[in-house]
Amino acid sequence: MSEKTEIFNIDTGGKDATVTILHGKAPEPELIRPIAFTGRIDAPGNYYESRRDKDQFTAGDCVLTVDYEKKSIGFEIFSTSDQKAVVVKGILEIDHKLERFGINNQDQKYTRDELAQLFKFNRSSFNSRLEGMDFVKKLMDFSLKFDQAFQDSDDERGGKKVVIERVIKQCNLPETVTLNLPIFKGQGPSTIVVDVLFHVSGSGDVVFYLESPELADYIDSESQKVIDKEVERFIDIATIYR
Repeated sequence: MSEKTEIFNIDTGGKDATVTILHGKAPEPELIRPIAFTGRIDAPGNYYESRRDKDQFTAGDCVLTVDYEKKSIGFEIFSTSDQKAVVVKGILEIDHKLERFGINNQDQKYTRDELAQLFKFNRSSFNSRLEGMDFVKKLMDFSLKFDQAFQDSDDERGGKKVVIERVIKQCNLPETVTLNLPIFKGQGPSTIVVDVLFHVSGSGDVVFYLESPELADYIDSESQKVIDKEVERFIDIATIYR
């Protein structure tokens, strides 16, 4: 088998030089492995600010996508090969401490004992622990006494509701409670007023549920403000798509 002859013309610029020729298969180009993760709404801004003094960020390489409906922002840094080198997504989520109360959740209903347990183990969410325990005591003392004549028709159920309302007043059971809770993850606590409502079934069973129009308004109005505040951290570096 004859050897293959290859001719190379190398210009050394008239100077002595050593040329090393390597034979074999060249290594495959290293693929860029993008960094991708999802966190709280401030995660993209925290990532950028923690690295802007170390990395070379340019406006042409950075894109920020804002989605108010999904309450999210996405920060993307592109490599020179047009591949996404970094993708950091931030989502504005309701804090778990607020979620556990089931406020404004139509599917979340409580018996008297269940509601008492909820407030008992979350009494730190009241203005004071004593206030929380006082509400629990009144709720546990709450008793419903019906006459059997109120068990058949809708009108009778209406009569039972009148009896229950009278008992509630006698027990001094508050119609509202004031809670201090973080609304969004990563945010400080806010004060919200919550209505303690009840429903009477035809059999006389009573279920409680929690509502707060104030909380619903706060989430609608504040969510965009929180997102816009995070977007401001990228004004000078990223192309922003809203």
